[in-house]
Order: sequence, then structure tokens, then C-alpha cells
Amino acid sequence: MIDTDDLDRIRGHFAALLVVLSWFHVPLLAAVATINDRPAAPAVIVDIVLAAILTLSWWRSGIAPVTRYVSAVVLMAQPACCSSCSAVIPGRWTCTCTSSPCWRC
Repeated sequence: MIDTDDLDRIRGHFAALLVVLSWFHVPLLAAVATINDRPAAPAVIVDIVLAAILTLSWWRSGIAPVTRYVSAVVLMAQPACCSSCSAVIPGRWTCTCTSSPCWRC
């Protein structure tokens, strides 16, 4: 059985890793958009906001459940942002919100 202190220590290290990974996702998203000749700004702005929300939650609450829930949502939303606004097949659909190809519209 894992001691509560050990579990909290593991959660603390992993939370820090998730925050760093969420920020590394921002330049990755910009690179994917650039490679696919798509406008990177809308998706990168959303990605920065998501990473900032996770960072603020981590700074404010540490490893509390709210940070774990926020990290789950952010780490699912970032790839969705990438696939919906940057890395779609050219000419398939046009998004009404960003005027770029998008699967949502």
C-alpha cells in the first residue's frame, strides 16, 4: 500500500511535468500549423490560454482535485485544438470562426 505522503509527492512531481508539457505544446502547435500552411494565431492563442489556466490552477491549488480536473480537461483540449484548427486536410471544410479548414463546421 502506498503511503499518503508518497502519493502526494508523486502527484506533485507529475503535476509539474504536466504543466511543463502543456507549455511545450504551444510551439508544437505553431509548428504543425506552419507546416500545414494554416493560420497559427487562433489555435496558439487558445493553447496559451489553456496552458495558463493549468499553470494558475497549479500555482494556486497545488495538487488539489481541482488541479487534477483542470489538467485532464486542458490535456484533452490542446490536441483537439491542434486537430480542429491547424492540422486538417486542405480544402475539406472552412471554419466560420477562423476562416480556415476545420472539421467542426
